[in-house]
Amino acid sequence: AAVAVADSDGRRFAGRAALVEGPLKDRWLTWREGVVAGFYGRLADVIAARQPAWNLYVTPTTLFVAGDLASRFQPLLAGEPEDVDLLRAVAIEPGRIAAHGRIVYVAPHVHGAIDDVVERGVLHGANRSLPLLRGAARAARNGAVLVERPCELDVKPLVAQGAFSAATAEPAAVHAPAAGVGRGEPLAATCIASDIEVVFDMALMHRRVDEDDAVRRRAFESLPAAALEIVGQAPAPLVVRVRTGESGTWVSLVNVCGTACQAVLDCDAVPSGVYDAVTKDALPVGPTGEVMAGLGAWEMKTIVVEGECKVVAARVVFEPGVRDRLKDRLAELHRRRAALEMPAPLAVLDNPTFDLPELGGMVPGWELLEPRRGTFGPVAGKPSAGGKGAVFASANGLATLRSNPFPPPATGRISIAMWVRIAEGSPQPPLRIAIEGVRDDREYYRFAPVGRGAGAMPLTATWAQFVLQVDDLPTRGIESLRVRLDLLGPGSVEIDDVRVFDLAFEESQRVQLSRLLAVADERFVAGDIGGCLVDVESHWPRFLEDFVAPAMPDAPASTDPATASAAGGSKPEEAAQPQRTGVMDRVRRWWQ
Repeated sequence: AAVAVADSDGRRFAGRAALVEGPLKDRWLTWREGVVAGFYGRLADVIAARQPAWNLYVTPTTLFVAGDLASRFQPLLAGEPEDVDLLRAVAIEPGRIAAHGRIVYVAPHVHGAIDDVVERGVLHGANRSLPLLRGAARAARNGAVLVERPCELDVKPLVAQGAFSAATAEPAAVHAPAAGVGRGEPLAATCIASDIEVVFDMALMHRRVDEDDAVRRRAFESLPAAALEIVGQAPAPLVVRVRTGESGTWVSLVNVCGTACQAVLDCDAVPSGVYDAVTKDALPVGPTGEVMAGLGAWEMKTIVVEGECKVVAARVVFEPGVRDRLKDRLAELHRRRAALEMPAPLAVLDNPTFDLPELGGMVPGWELLEPRRGTFGPVAGKPSAGGKGAVFASANGLATLRSNPFPPPATGRISIAMWVRIAEGSPQPPLRIAIEGVRDDREYYRFAPVGRGAGAMPLTATWAQFVLQVDDLPTRGIESLRVRLDLLGPGSVEIDDVRVFDLAFEESQRVQLSRLLAVADERFVAGDIGGCLVDVESHWPRFLEDFVAPAMPDAPASTDPATASAAGGSKPEEAAQPQRTGVMDRVRRWWQ
């Protein structure tokens, strides 16, 4: 039905926008999906008129991991990624697009030798996103494109050894496809949710194709052209699909984890024979009709079950040592999780407590950028610390104080914690607690407003700890990080005990980590070894293994960092409180 919108004045476009973003949003998105699908259908008809045997392959050019879309897949510990309506947001409905018989929806899967922990988490999140996988599964015909994202290689050290200057040498883009058993992961992962009929593998352009690649290709090519049916309730990490024909039942077996296993297929009758479709080797059959097939890490295998029987269920068996190693791995993950209760500050600031003696009237380790407008000098610090603090003031206009530069942490996270107060009766200053740096020759700046300003937390005459937390700090292309304080106008603050952390997690985040490990524990206890293996290979367990040293088994639970007040982000210092070493548990994350 049409909706009348007055167009007699300049507000008609705003009125239309309000309708499509409000009560008519769902109808508008549905209409837009139909328009896009109709366009591809007409294009497929044009191609078929010229070449009846050709198909039209449609894939999202954004790949879901670039630009604004990538933020939907950043690894989070609070809530779920906001990717539920992502396909609708970009006007893609695979079911409607592939309803045309000559169109194949090709889902993108991006891989690469990525050392940036945030970017690696984005790739994993997009490739394993349940909403995206469900969306692709709605298509009648499915394909996959395996894209290899290049990594940058700094060639300046090499160029410097030659006859040319290294000053202008730009980083080289290098494709580094996975090697060893990990080489089969991209193809195996595409089979989780959809029956794939075609694969475009970019990695084959950038590596030597060996016998393992040929085996995987032949296993895929040996599948029948007709659609395969999923065998329901197959335990992780197995994906089992079947197609029954006149010559028997064709079975696609895929192991979607990095640990070898044995697939056991239960049939409703004893097969007359079972063989590997690629090697033609016979496979063992049990007395009651169960078929056993070994699968390596990330392996795809096609087998043929002969005789009048159907595959009705699947089971998975691991060698005994897998369970023992997994048990030890879970225990180690819990020790690493416990270490997050007492994170250690990074030793990156030259003078974090302002206790070093002044040099020529200057406080070592800190730089005042606008000395004509601002002042900076030592004062008495927190009573519990028993040392010096510093006073930072602006008489008029912007004044900036910053620390010595330091390299970015490899964790992709950074937290700045400091104790701050104002003099009794002083007005609220317009203060920003910030982290600055240089990213790809441009300024990088995140801040938290404190004192006076929109969204700012007020200061008092009592020492209180404030924290700026950044969970998506780049680890590539960024350098010269500094702790920074900006007074945007007249005001004065006293500061003490400035600390930098790379493994400070809020209480809610640590609880979510514990829940993730608890789910893996439950699977292990229930005997779901495959599901547990998949869990521990996800982003956050791998993060713990890569960056967190395990706590000692008998280490007590830490009472640090201090719990923030319900008012948001600070906790007054108590008179007899010992010096603290952590950051606050409950902290409001401010940055822009």
